[in-house]
Amino acid sequence: MKKLVPVLMLVLLVAGISFGQEGQMRLGAGLELVLPSGTFGDVAGTGFGGTANFLYTVNPQITITGTAGYIMWGEKSFDLGFGEWKYSYSAIPILAGGRYYFTEGDSRVYGSAEIGLYMFSATVTVPTQSFFGYTIAGGETTESSSEFTIAPGVGYEMKIGDNMNLDVAAKYLIISDMSNINLRAGVNFVIN
Repeated sequence: MKKLVPVLMLVLLVAGISFGQEGQMRLGAGLELVLPSGTFGDVAGTGFGGTANFLYTVNPQITITGTAGYIMWGEKSFDLGFGEWKYSYSAIPILAGGRYYFTEGDSRVYGSAEIGLYMFSATVTVPTQSFFGYTIAGGETTESSSEFTIAPGVGYEMKIGDNMNLDVAAKYLIISDMSNINLRAGVNFVIN
């Protein structure tokens, strides 16, 4: 799986270069609000983070994208009657995909699709326990995993300067049992 993203990005880059030699390139940065859904919402709070993206315009309607960043979810705790257990999550997303613009001009609506990896890290804090005069030490443990991700979405891009666009998007990240609703607001800058 870890080799899938670089290979996919290389294929998309080569395809983009072959279809549009004079394509526009943009770099962007944005803030993310991530709402865990399903069973993931039971153990993770609201997530916040930042991402950077690369956009390569193949033609006026199609743009190839690459995204990477860092997301942290709020800590949740549970008291099972013998101490408080705490859970916290973070992730590094690495995604590649594309956008299709439905409108033209300085304000454009688009649909997007990305695939890639979310590299999760989960930290669990276990309380110290005492049973019948015996103490069992608690502690903290961290586990990591890389999860395949599919992210369909919609967005709106608006020109706010000569070389700058406001970019607002909503995506649904399908990540095995850690799916999320992702809301992003950022700015993209033309670099060529």
